Parts: sequence; structure tokens; C-alpha cells
Amino acid sequence: MKVKLFILLAMLATSLQAQNDPDYEKNTNFGIKLGISASTMFGGELANPTPLMGYVAGIYYHNKLDKKLIHYQTGLDLRLRGSNFNNVNATQENRTYSRIGIISVDIPLNLLIKVGEFTKAKANQIMVGIQPGIIFRSVVYIGADQMPLNSGNFSSTWDNLPLKNFELTGLLGYQHKQEGFGYQIALKVGLNNLNNNFKLTTSETDPVTKITTVYPLLPLTGLGKHIGTASLEFAFIF
Repeated sequence: MKVKLFILLAMLATSLQAQNDPDYEKNTNFGIKLGISASTMFGGELANPTPLMGYVAGIYYHNKLDKKLIHYQTGLDLRLRGSNFNNVNATQENRTYSRIGIISVDIPLNLLIKVGEFTKAKANQIMVGIQPGIIFRSVVYIGADQMPLNSGNFSSTWDNLPLKNFELTGLLGYQHKQEGFGYQIALKVGLNNLNNNFKLTTSETDPVTKITTVYPLLPLTGLGKHIGTASLEFAFIF
């Protein structure tokens, strides 16, 4: 957590320093984005999803904003997201999944549609686009304390969940931008099925017989049904 906070503060300090640069306003086509999100997962494979607080940090580029109706914007985002699950069962505390965490790198490809009057001081746009991304880390947590299933191992050895690595997301949002500062709100919904023979299991080894037994995490997975993601994201743009 301290490392994440340091990275966010460093990025914010960089943006503030850039705004003090007298030439900054000539280069506002580029910028950084810092924000939070309420994310979840949907579809028939995973039971009882509830929102999870997530984070996003990224860089963006758009063509010069002027009085034209449509502009474009792209960038590179690092997103921490996933979903909580209301599945805790007191009688089977260590055999229920209660959270899934996902880390991905995404490339927003957006059209910016001008709303209202355009001035040099500010611009308002509707954002519509798609967002291809790569999921490079996914972890399941169990029980009310949301402990990682593989907590007994070094995190570098944890296997990813059986989710497809590629995700295509649809995006609809609103962006307000003025000189050196702005914000955006966006709804992002996964368009493709991430199920890759998805099945969650855990194992226990008898201390006497040394026999390892594999148990399914509850509620049961491996149903072959849809897995999708969704998030409502708010971010400051600099």
C-alpha cells in the first residue's frame, strides 16, 4: 500500500511541476490520469457479486481541442479492479470465495463528442469508445478476512485464475477539461466472455497421512457460464 501511495504522489507531483512550466499550456494534448472506481463482475459463473473499490492511473493523448464536433483520445491505463462476493459461510469459512482481484493494462480508444460551447478555457465532451486490455494478474481471496488463496506461497509464484488474458471493454462517459486540469466519469463494461475453463478449488493436506484432498471453493464454479467485468470510474486528468 505504501508503494502504491508513493507512486501516486510522485505522479501528482510531476503533474503539478508540469503545470508550473510556462510552456505547459502548449502541450496539454498529453496528460496523466488518477482515479478510483467501483468495479464488479457479472455473468452466471460467479455468485453474489458486490462492488469493489478500485484504482486507475494512466497517461493520455488527444488531438488539439477546438470547435470541431468530434476529437479522438487514446492512452495507457493501469487498472486495479475486480469484485467482492457475498459468499461467506461461517461453517465453511475457508472454502468460500469472497473477492477476486484483477490488474490489467488497457488502451482506451475514445471519440470525444463536443457538448455545449467550446472556449479556450474549458471543453466538455461525451466519451464513446472501446478499450482493449491485457489481464496480467488475477487472484482469488477466501473467507470474511479476504485472505489470498495462495497466501502460504510467495506472491511471485501465485498462478493466475483461469481467465482469458485479453479483454475488450466498451466505454461511455463524460469529460470536462480546462487549462491544466479536468475530470472524467466513465462506465466501462467488458464485451467478451473471460471464462477460460474457470473453476476455483482449494486443497488441504492431512498432517498425519500426508494425503492431499482437493475441494471446490463455494459456491461451485466450473459451470461454463459467462464471466464479465464492469466498473464506474471517476478520474482527475492533468
